[in-house]
Amino acid sequence: MGKALIAALVAVPVAGAVLGLGAAITRGVVEGFQADAGRDLFSARTGLDEATARRFGRAAGESYADAWGESIEANMETARVAMEQGLLDRDATIADIEHVISALSGVTEIMQVDIPGAARAAGQMVRTGMARDFDHAMDILVAGYQNGANASDDLLDTLEEYPTHFRDLGLSGEEATGLLIQGLEGGAFNADKVADALKELTIRVKDLDDQAAGDALRE
Repeated sequence: MGKALIAALVAVPVAGAVLGLGAAITRGVVEGFQADAGRDLFSARTGLDEATARRFGRAAGESYADAWGESIEANMETARVAMEQGLLDRDATIADIEHVISALSGVTEIMQVDIPGAARAAGQMVRTGMARDFDHAMDILVAGYQNGANASDDLLDTLEEYPTHFRDLGLSGEEATGLLIQGLEGGAFNADKVADALKELTIRVKDLDDQAAGDALRE
């Protein structure tokens, strides 16, 4: 009887509008509680105060409103991971936070990878100087993906593990990614194999430098 009554009321324009408004209010209340719980969890995981967590939550909400991320809570977790990898700091503005959330969400959707993996690779590239900043790191990842560097699904792991060796060889992020692509096109099993060969080259160059230095001292 209750279902029949509601169906009849919905058929009446004014009554239907009232019921629809009630449902919208209910959804808003539930979403509000969820957002508060998400901020509390974010604050507990990061150690940030309530005001800072609220700023991050607002940025996460605005990014979600722009159709980025699966939910506000998911976007706050993206922001947390970005902070963990040094891509955001506690003083970041709402615009900066929203930009990082949206960019990470967009790049991982393009590359079909997870957000933590992309954040770790980007953070490592920035820390080692292979990328100038977050946006540059994102550009390198996308360009590498588009040109086949992720053919064996290991581009992110490779750029997380080997940047220090690439840096020691004097390679930029673009140059290192280009060598990975060339190696794969030349028949390498995966990007890790190419990067490992470059690592061995780095070790041998250092050994030659040490030997040359020793010879010079003996002379």
